[in-house]
Amino acid sequence: MTKLKQFLDDNIATYRATKQVPYVFAVLIPFHILAVYGLYLGYQSWDWMYAAWFVAGWVIFGGLGACVGLHRWVSHKSIEVRPFMRPIMHWIMVCSCQGSAIWWAALHRGYHHAHADNPERDIHTPKDGFWHAYMGWMLKVKHDTINLKYGIEYLKDKSMVWHHKHYNYVLWGTLAVMMAIDPMFAFWFFVIPTMFSLHSDSVVNSVCHFPGAGYRYYNTKDQSVNVPLVGWLAWGQGWHNNHHKSPRHFDFGTTVSGKWWEFDPCLLLVPFVSPWRETKRLWSQWYRAWRHNENATPVEIV
Repeated sequence: MTKLKQFLDDNIATYRATKQVPYVFAVLIPFHILAVYGLYLGYQSWDWMYAAWFVAGWVIFGGLGACVGLHRWVSHKSIEVRPFMRPIMHWIMVCSCQGSAIWWAALHRGYHHAHADNPERDIHTPKDGFWHAYMGWMLKVKHDTINLKYGIEYLKDKSMVWHHKHYNYVLWGTLAVMMAIDPMFAFWFFVIPTMFSLHSDSVVNSVCHFPGAGYRYYNTKDQSVNVPLVGWLAWGQGWHNNHHKSPRHFDFGTTVSGKWWEFDPCLLLVPFVSPWRETKRLWSQWYRAWRHNENATPVEIV
């Protein structure tokens, strides 16, 4: 009861400080409940259209929103995005259900990469327990856990700041519109794919930092490993040891290691968000690494 009281007190304090319902109660719990209900409805009246909606939502919100947007674009600046696509990406990133882009970048840069697998600073290292790394850490985050100074340049971006301050309204407003169109569409295009992607990224945080779960090419200071199944099915995130060796590479796989089988599926999404010259640059790096086993020099996009 003491832990429960502390948990509730922390979330009340977060609400008072931010004037937003905390992530656990605004997203994590209700979206999981909705996802389970959507799966139940799908089981009761299956239609193959649900599968098509799921794949589309997984590509848009999981692939573009979380893995390209939050991770590669905002956190590492490893890709250039067309100007007209930026506000669209801001919305998609919100709808990936993993927190605001500013918050996500600050956590990822200032805590995970800067202090990877240091229990005193890395928010989701498995050194604090497998469940903690998987999802338990989300229950412990308070309003002052993450210092937004690590994403300070985005505090000058009006669109990103607006989406940060109105995160819950944008997310639930989007869900309401989709529910009005078709509840099953909302479940299978939005809710279920985003929760699936959230669990995929939770596998990355836990399994891909768990010694013995995969293999390592590089002697990084953390426990990161490459896990092929996660690499192929979780938008390249599973080539994690590669990523920690060269975090500014857009391609976490072949471009870093030169191994053809370590393909990063996020490369397939580049033409949808980037100008042609950027698409050409990233695919040329991949081709050189694949053809000649050459490791490209990472380039930071400002």
